[in-house]
Amino acid sequence: LNNNLLILLASMFLTGTALVSILLTFLGLLGQLKQIPIILVLIPGIIGVGLNIKSVFKLKKLFFNNINLLLKMPLWLIIICSFTILLAIGTGLGALILPPKGDAAAFYMVYPKIIATTGLLEPMQGPFYFFSSIGLPVELHYTALMVLGDGQAAKFLIFSIALSAGVMLSGIVRECGGKNIAVIITWSMLLSSVTFHHYIYDGKVDLAAAAYGLTAVYWTLKSFGKNNSLMPFVLSGWFVGLA
Repeated sequence: LNNNLLILLASMFLTGTALVSILLTFLGLLGQLKQIPIILVLIPGIIGVGLNIKSVFKLKKLFFNNINLLLKMPLWLIIICSFTILLAIGTGLGALILPPKGDAAAFYMVYPKIIATTGLLEPMQGPFYFFSSIGLPVELHYTALMVLGDGQAAKFLIFSIALSAGVMLSGIVRECGGKNIAVIITWSMLLSSVTFHHYIYDGKVDLAAAAYGLTAVYWTLKSFGKNNSLMPFVLSGWFVGLA
């Protein structure tokens, strides 16, 4: 199963989430987390997608190529893959439909709602004060989506980050010598994890750090390959810092 394009897109997507978070932090400190400033921040990303639209269309071809390859595999592997896809769809629906609970109801979704209401980034008062004084990799994305849409759409963002983590994990398996069966089993192990489900359903931002960390590991492994480029080292350091 060819996933080189997916790895590049996932790396770019995660880089984009970090850069947008930085820009939203500046807007929050200025008290400008409002619709117009947020839209202006998102415009470069929309332009970037437009400039790389060919890569998006290549995903369609990649998808059908992988489906054809999968259909030629043993029946037991097709069954595992089918259940894994159903699990992925289920977790996505859970992130979109289920109400926040646990940590999300206490902080991860509450703090962004407060910021979205005021437009100002400031520490959350009460027992979660120290949680709001550290890096906010996803909370400000939640805030922006709440300003532009609603809380359920905001929580759904973590599903895309979780999928990116899965893509990078499968890339690590590839770099370690794993073949198609190893990649499929890796996805099934990840998406059948109760902890992983809970983190997606609850919108826990810990998944962003996990995705950054897995991406750093992938590019570290890539730097030991035959490629003499410095880019894998740069990307590895970048994602280590984000994680």
